[in-house]
Amino acid sequence: MITPTWGGPMPTFAGKFYVDHLLAGAFLNGGENSQTMIISKKDSSGQLLQAAENHLKRISPDTGELAQKAADPLPYPHLTAEIDRQVEAIYDRKLRTQLSEMSIKLYYAANRAILYGIPFKKYAAVPTDIPLVDVLVNRQHHQELAHFIQQQVLPKMADGEVILNPNIPFTVLKQAGVDHSRLLYELSIEEEGKQERKVNRGQRK
Repeated sequence: MITPTWGGPMPTFAGKFYVDHLLAGAFLNGGENSQTMIISKKDSSGQLLQAAENHLKRISPDTGELAQKAADPLPYPHLTAEIDRQVEAIYDRKLRTQLSEMSIKLYYAANRAILYGIPFKKYAAVPTDIPLVDVLVNRQHHQELAHFIQQQVLPKMADGEVILNPNIPFTVLKQAGVDHSRLLYELSIEEEGKQERKVNRGQRK
């Protein structure tokens, strides 16, 4: 069970832990970069959890060394790290699906305005003179749009609000000086930037 925090560094999550189809305990994390806590089943001595820890220790020994250096080492460092990795992968897929659905709903509005707000809760629109579809095909408009975002959009945004448009080129956001904390989904923007750099390198050749 994962609860998106939208703006927080990590989600809140909780779940049950099974080893060889047997209930071994539960785990939970309060979000905001908290440590994941693992709780043994009441009628268990923790043997199942320890078996899982020993197995993961054999295939990922570095995690134990990192845990020993921490100020407050966790009782099952390898098991905790594996749970965190799996939750992050599930959360990432969940976010991508939700954001894709939201992008479809906002598509027409996002082509005529810069949208900002809190995902799935509220948004406001600042109309643009240039349809964003024209910006995508004509780089001459990039600087103009970047200036518009910098002067007309960023000053209106409150804490916790992000730009919701999925169709603004990475170069425009960079020129406008948009901080990563004000982007809808930082990873997608970074990936777009990498793809754009690959294209530019190919053009230079």
